[in-house]
Amino acid sequence: MNGANGANGAAGMHVASELRLDLSARALSVSVGDHSATLALGWSRMDSFAWPGEPKAADIECAIDHIEDALQSVATWASAPESASLNADAFDKLVAPHTALLPVNGGTLTREVLESAFRTWAEAAQGSVTAGRVRFGATSQGDAILLLLREIAHHWDIPRLTRRANVES
Repeated sequence: MNGANGANGAAGMHVASELRLDLSARALSVSVGDHSATLALGWSRMDSFAWPGEPKAADIECAIDHIEDALQSVATWASAPESASLNADAFDKLVAPHTALLPVNGGTLTREVLESAFRTWAEAAQGSVTAGRVRFGATSQGDAILLLLREIAHHWDIPRLTRRANVES
């Protein structure tokens, strides 16, 4: 445990200063302080894992189970950060085509906005006439990003995600 980040006293969990998420087609890299991990949760992996075309409710539930299992491996040090940021590539792939469903306030998405967009998308997958057919990108990669970010914000208690410039390798 990184003592510099402080402990919240709950079952070995600690409060981190900034959680950095770097999401790509193949992986999700998570880092905070001196902790880091790479999880096999990229948007292409989710697309091929969960739904080859239009997602159905059962596909979404299966994908959620897969994401939750992977997130548990780093939950002790990644949960409840003071702030969280997401690389611009992933942020823009999700937000740019759907500013009406995902209002961004100063480069920030709140957990409430992610939850609302997820509900609309899940209702569409369940055949809701009012939700219609909602896609969060030209392909299903936007759908996968929405699902990943919603699960991350929900399970790690992240109130908001801020867009962060991409780091050149």
